[in-house]
Amino acid sequence: MARLSLTRLCLQEEDHELEEVRCKHGFVLPLLTSWTPRNPSRRYWGYLYYGARSCDFWLWKDEYIDPRSKFVIPKLLGRISELEHSI
Repeated sequence: MARLSLTRLCLQEEDHELEEVRCKHGFVLPLLTSWTPRNPSRRYWGYLYYGARSCDFWLWKDEYIDPRSKFVIPKLLGRISELEHSI
């Protein structure tokens, strides 16, 4: 049986988490996750006060969300919410 080297796999991928992404004002942006129905679990760098302050910078980390994920993830989140409310 072949052994899986997680270290090697991690080093082979582009690792944007190690990069600093900054907005036009020079602030280091956190990596956030979108939970909207249109972009479920899609990661992006964004200013924490996007829309509320003068900085409107954001950048997608994940370029593409497959159609199945767009269908399944919101349904699963809805089901979790239903179960939480029934407790």
